[in-house]
Amino acid sequence: MKNLFEYFEKSFTYIYSILFYISLISIIIVISFILGVIDSNLKEENHKIIIQMLPALGITLSALLASTSLMKSIQNTNKIEQKKKTNELELKKNKISFYLNLVQSYIQMYIEDFKTILDDDLMEDFKIKLEEYLKLILNDNEIKALNDKEIRQYIVFMEMNINYTDRYLNKKEYPNKEDLVKSIEESYSKMYSLLESLGKKYDIDFSNFK
Repeated sequence: MKNLFEYFEKSFTYIYSILFYISLISIIIVISFILGVIDSNLKEENHKIIIQMLPALGITLSALLASTSLMKSIQNTNKIEQKKKTNELELKKNKISFYLNLVQSYIQMYIEDFKTILDDDLMEDFKIKLEEYLKLILNDNEIKALNDKEIRQYIVFMEMNINYTDRYLNKKEYPNKEDLVKSIEESYSKMYSLLESLGKKYDIDFSNFK
């Protein structure tokens, strides 16, 4: 729907531009004709016709000025809208970059240490942090408004990691640390693949997290 609206918006701009230039050429032709009539009557010293043509010349010049002003106004509006869209995209990109870098920075602190973390309190703290970052992303309307499939997949993998950690802490599905580490590392591998794709799409560098 959004793409359709943008298509009609661009089409309207192009159509108006064409109509503007057609009307501009027409006005110039009319002005040239009026000036030609005035010039020929000046030579013949026919002042009555000259006086009669002056209002028409004034109206035509006013129409030219109005058309030019309107076209310039539309062009300025389009530039402002384009700049606004660019700024909004940049803000979204920065926000995505901030959140994903935040999550990955925290995970990076632990990914090499999972095999040595034996303290359940540390694991609980790690799980809580992941949940906090996940909520930041899930509760951000601008991120949700992007409706990006890869971001949704990334969130799913984050949720999976939280579930893995929960299972370990609850001692229900992972009887030993090695099983948990293997599951989490496999999930992280998929998360990094998604990050690469997201990085290309939003021009974000995640290479430092490899």
